[in-house]
Amino acid sequence: MLFRTGCLSLCFWIFPTYLSAQSITEPKGVPVAALIKSEIRNVTLFREQALVTREVKVPTGKGVREFLVRGLPSQVVLSSLFAESTAGLEVRGLRISPQKLETQDPSRASKEAQESSKLARERSAVERRLQSMSKNLGYIDQLMSYSASTAHQDLNRGVLNSQSLTELAGFAMKQRSELVEEQLKLEEQLANLATKQEEEVARDIQSLPSETMLYEVQITVDSRDDKESVVLLSYVVGNCGWSPKYTIHGATDKSDFQVKYGAMVRQTSGENWGQVKLVLSTLSPGISSTGPTLNPFRVSLSGSNASKESNDPFGSDTQDVFRQGLHSLRHQNVRIESEQAKALVEADNLQRDYTLNTHASEIQNLELMSELGQSKAIAPDSGDDIASQTYALEQPVSLESRTDPQLVQIFDTLFPGKLYHVATPLLSTFAYREADLTNQRPEGLLRGPATIYLDNRFVGQMEIPSIASGQHLIVGFGADQQVRTRRELLEKSEDQKGGNRRVNFRYRLVVANFKSTPVTMRMIDRIPLPAQTSEVTTHIESKAFPLSQDGLFRRVQYARGILRWDLVVPAERFGEKAFDLEYTSTVEFDRNRTLTAFASDNQRKADARELGTRPNSSGMGGMGGGMGGMGGPSGR
Repeated sequence: MLFRTGCLSLCFWIFPTYLSAQSITEPKGVPVAALIKSEIRNVTLFREQALVTREVKVPTGKGVREFLVRGLPSQVVLSSLFAESTAGLEVRGLRISPQKLETQDPSRASKEAQESSKLARERSAVERRLQSMSKNLGYIDQLMSYSASTAHQDLNRGVLNSQSLTELAGFAMKQRSELVEEQLKLEEQLANLATKQEEEVARDIQSLPSETMLYEVQITVDSRDDKESVVLLSYVVGNCGWSPKYTIHGATDKSDFQVKYGAMVRQTSGENWGQVKLVLSTLSPGISSTGPTLNPFRVSLSGSNASKESNDPFGSDTQDVFRQGLHSLRHQNVRIESEQAKALVEADNLQRDYTLNTHASEIQNLELMSELGQSKAIAPDSGDDIASQTYALEQPVSLESRTDPQLVQIFDTLFPGKLYHVATPLLSTFAYREADLTNQRPEGLLRGPATIYLDNRFVGQMEIPSIASGQHLIVGFGADQQVRTRRELLEKSEDQKGGNRRVNFRYRLVVANFKSTPVTMRMIDRIPLPAQTSEVTTHIESKAFPLSQDGLFRRVQYARGILRWDLVVPAERFGEKAFDLEYTSTVEFDRNRTLTAFASDNQRKADARELGTRPNSSGMGGMGGGMGGMGGPSGR
């Protein structure tokens, strides 16, 4: 059966004794609670907390009995305590209270006290000897001063006894030398004793318990069968959590990529987890099991019905504000539902639903106020974090309560993929290596840092975005200095078509491949993207090399004026044999207007977000980046 205090809906509640005395009435004749051992078996580690389960073995016996489980850490969430029992055993009550810290072993304390007292006595004795030594040296100095004065007087009277004076001076100097030498030894001995006492104090401090407060749980059980039973005691603790970490290995001659997915665990809960079954989760330990309720969306009319000209969905700061507001509201809803929905009672569920519906109304209000094109948004699965993931580790692990982070491996597996090059002549003269991996694991990958290796050489680091099971993951493997590229404007001409002006461009994209093997490449370029599609039209013609037919490219990048060709560049194509790709583009607009380039800083940032490019990441479009010099032979 299940018994919980404060986490599940049950027929009654149990509160900590220091908060309330309204625990269950103890039957008469119940003996004093017996101390019983428990072992931590299971831990579900969330982002900021952990659900710990202890196994308590109840000895044979019948009737109502009480047992005491000690050692719960100070970081325990008191209201989270609950218990499950096996058949034949009923948990009648749980009571949690502060545990009195056990006193130190008397024999050990007596021994430590004796050693400390001995050191103190030795140090006191040395200090007294040093004081005596200092007085003796004072007497010797007085004697030598007296001898010198007497000798001076005898010399003046002509009765100086040189032999007696010499003997006295020699005696005084010898005594002083011996006293000084002994004084130095005593000072060294005193310094050693002081060091020992400091070490004793440091050991005493280290031996003090790290937690000043522990808790104990009194369990009242009713056994119907005279058999050994088990109670699973669970509770939530704080000061712990985890974050994802990746290491990816690739090879130029292989189509599989080694992906090591690990968790950096922060564990300072105050208790050690030894050989436990560990589950890593992004959920909240107190999340509600009830889904939110959608409320009516009420509207009214106001103002005039003046029409507005419809603009392109990707062209102005106003549209950027709309997109930012839309994304912000969506992320707030995800956060509230996954992190703050600790709905234990109906009032909490109502508050959660109120907040979610408020944000939903703001989203729909943005849709009402915006232009038709402005409400077009990129697919939610392209950039949103995976809402919830759970990873159950196959092997037991041990995690100590300590300040430094501890690495736990979630899995080490091979992802199928293909390595290719990305050339963007407008941004860089180098071609960059990338790999398109497929997540064939049943679980998704969370956003986190990754360390990248190619052919066992460190390449760099990047940020892995959230990837669901079955989705593709683009991984950058650095620049390849043996593949260079550049962009040339070969021809520009103008003509008229009716009342419009047409500007024609002819470009050449050049690739120099110094490698002895062919190179699979994605060539990236762009054409002008008009802010008003009704006033400016564009056209592209690429006869020898058609544009890529990749579905994601067509859906996301091509609609924003980005061009991509999927090529295979033959080996050793450089100099006069360099690989060339030519295409033409045409821009048509009113002949009385002038075409100029304009994009605000906010617009450029919005474009970067929409295309999925992020710091330390190649982005979902696989467009590569970075600047560099040509540094190699030119060719056509």
